[in-house]
Amino acid sequence: MVLIMNKLKKIWANLIENNKSGEKTITYHLRDWLISRKRFWGKPPYTYFL
Repeated sequence: MVLIMNKLKKIWANLIENNKSGEKTITYHLRDWLISRKRFWGKPPYTYFL
């Protein structure tokens, strides 16, 4: 399943880039930054464990 998702991500990225609707970018640690920012400003975000 993971391999299929990785292929689909590449296909969609190439399709969007070829249609000049956008471009590929790399965002490092964006999710970690958002959580740490909320923690710095005060009350930590809710966490659910499944």
